[in-house]
Amino acid sequence: MGLHKSETLGLESEEQKLLILSKAIENNPASIVITSRDGNIVYVNPKFVTLTGYSVEEVIGQNPSVLQSGLTPPEIFKDLWRALSAGKEWRGIFTNKKKNGELYTEEALISPITNEEGVITHYVAVKEDITARLEAERKKEMYQKELELFSSLLRHDLTNDAQIILVNIGLLQNLKERTIYESKENLEIMNSALTRMINLLKMIKEPIGDADQEFITMLETVCEECKSVSSNLEISINTTPEIRGLRIGRAAFLPVVFTNLIRNSVSYCGSHPIVKISLAINGPNLEIDVTDNGPGVPETIREKLFQKGVSTSGGGYGLYLSKAIMRIYNSSIDLVQTPESKGATFRLIIPLSMF
Repeated sequence: MGLHKSETLGLESEEQKLLILSKAIENNPASIVITSRDGNIVYVNPKFVTLTGYSVEEVIGQNPSVLQSGLTPPEIFKDLWRALSAGKEWRGIFTNKKKNGELYTEEALISPITNEEGVITHYVAVKEDITARLEAERKKEMYQKELELFSSLLRHDLTNDAQIILVNIGLLQNLKERTIYESKENLEIMNSALTRMINLLKMIKEPIGDADQEFITMLETVCEECKSVSSNLEISINTTPEIRGLRIGRAAFLPVVFTNLIRNSVSYCGSHPIVKISLAINGPNLEIDVTDNGPGVPETIREKLFQKGVSTSGGGYGLYLSKAIMRIYNSSIDLVQTPESKGATFRLIIPLSMF
């Protein structure tokens, strides 16, 4: 039996071509939206419905702005319409909002459709949800930054704790006549230093950045570890029930920041250091003030306090690392000491999106 001419040439009738095109659009893994020239939606494919949660009936006749989250810069839309008005296609990224309020990011290719006279009649947008891809890239970048920080922390914190242990061993060796009871404080200090070293080294074995923990519990653990090193240290935490229930992930190095701040207070606040930690939710952020009863930070070094090597007593690496740690978590740490205030106050701001 011979083949039909169109089958021989691999061609289809116009009706068959339209059917194939329709199936391709309906089954496309990308979200496809067609609007009229004035911007009203005339067609969406099933992928759009699955992704956004809006039904076909809910969006037909609506403007695509129904998806806007308010987070896409206005310049993006200006650039989009500048290109389309000139008859050119446009490619860019939107941060949009689903019907349930969930945010998502999509990469869009939008093209004008013209009639035989070259007049624009419609626009077609082919959009891909890239939320998961961007999150994976963000995590990869964060892990890389955390690994770099981890290397710095090993050099800084392990060196400090090793020196503490060596000093106390020297004290015990030079005071052989002391009783075990009299030497207990030295032993406790060494034990605490070794515990911190072990905890830091344990990070090598565990995935960095994915641990989920109750924030206040983490903070209380840091405070207890610091108090075990300095028996005269007094620490208080002022918080609220809503903050006490917050759990934080992707922040394995935050304890180091609080440890550095409390250690600094112990170094500068004399024989009875007092540290007050106050937590409050302010808009989209958690604000934490760490205040001590020391002499405060000298005005001569306040502006460059977080630079590497800046210190009143040598070293000057702890606050530099703390700033770097907060930065990779999209958070901040600043000195908020005023001329009238007593002691030093550091303010940490952490986005609630971290919790």
